[in-house]
Amino acid sequence: MLDFSGAWNEFPLFLQGAWTSVLYAVGCLFFGFLLGVMICRARISERFAVSFPAKLYINIIRATPLLVVLLVVFNILPFIGISLTPEASALLSLTVCTAAYQAEILRGGFAGVPHGQIEAGRIAGLSEWQIFRYIKLPQALRLTFPALVNEATIMIKGTSLISTVGILELTRVAQNVGNSYFRPLEALLIAAALYWVMTTIVTLAGDLLISRYARERLS
Repeated sequence: MLDFSGAWNEFPLFLQGAWTSVLYAVGCLFFGFLLGVMICRARISERFAVSFPAKLYINIIRATPLLVVLLVVFNILPFIGISLTPEASALLSLTVCTAAYQAEILRGGFAGVPHGQIEAGRIAGLSEWQIFRYIKLPQALRLTFPALVNEATIMIKGTSLISTVGILELTRVAQNVGNSYFRPLEALLIAAALYWVMTTIVTLAGDLLISRYARERLS
């Protein structure tokens, strides 16, 4: 029979772990977006020397499990003289992975930007950077926003893996509490409920923004 009394006494620890998960998710999504935009620009470049390394990066990272990337960053980089703290290793690993996925998502968005608008920008005298900033990127974001929201929910759940390098996030808290009270199932169910709450909030916020944009277009 389930008994949540012990795990419930440690609920503040669960909230602290959930907050840590949110911070890592927000951090990796922010830095991953910046890196993803740069990788995407390289990926869609017409110059092979620029596009091929970006394509290779995307293919390798997307084919590699996040846990493997995390263990490589944490355990192997010190052998080549790059020593990172567990926190830095976790953030770097998450960023590297989500950047590859966001770059590919954005590439699909850029492909949907009408070519006529790009040509109009060139005729108006805009530089390639200005065309990218004011024409391509805003429309690509609108086209790919649902996919980016989905990536955000994936990364929230992906933060559970950083417990392997000692980060006290939600999953590690659940493991510790479950072991302390010999009630691992109850602790994991509480963690699952909190993951559901976090991802649901992100999904609902994304749906609201999408609906608002749709109403603005209709008006």
